[in-house]
Amino acid sequence: YAQAMGYPSPHKHLGAPPVFYFEPHQTEMCQFMPDVILDITPVFETKVKAMHCMDAQVHLWNYYTDIAKRRGTQGGRNSGNPAIVYAEAFQRVYPQVTMNPLS
Repeated sequence: YAQAMGYPSPHKHLGAPPVFYFEPHQTEMCQFMPDVILDITPVFETKVKAMHCMDAQVHLWNYYTDIAKRRGTQGGRNSGNPAIVYAEAFQRVYPQVTMNPLS
């Protein structure tokens, strides 16, 4: 369906979906600046199982586990929620549009 603003369509306008970059393992090479911290504590064991399916990336297992702990500390501290143990960082591609600056 057409998604261009102003284009007549009988369908609901969906708008652009949010797009995020995932934290790379060499952030200094791509100017990654996270602006979203996502709590992954409830699904961390599933993430570990998924990582262990990638034998070609064994060298990154400990790295991403360590980063998840560090981002968890950051997320817990910044949000005031000590239950956040593991987190992932993302960077938005497009600015967030909001009517409520506190959301």
